[in-house]
Amino acid sequence: MFYSGYTWRQIYPTALILLDCVTHGSEHHPAVFEKYYEKKFKRASRFVQDYMSQGQYMEITEENMVPRDDESPD
Repeated sequence: MFYSGYTWRQIYPTALILLDCVTHGSEHHPAVFEKYYEKKFKRASRFVQDYMSQGQYMEITEENMVPRDDESPD
């Protein structure tokens, strides 16, 4: 958020939509899912689908979006 200039309140709704879209990509946007499932796109949609099905993605919370002290710019 620091580099973008956006606030948490501005980013949060979009982050939730994106998370929902990648979690249910083949249902929400089947044409996009199928396009990126093609070999020439290295089956990117399959990679995302497999990753999201493992449930290892970070929950979107304000705490997760705020940079830690060691991540702040010099």
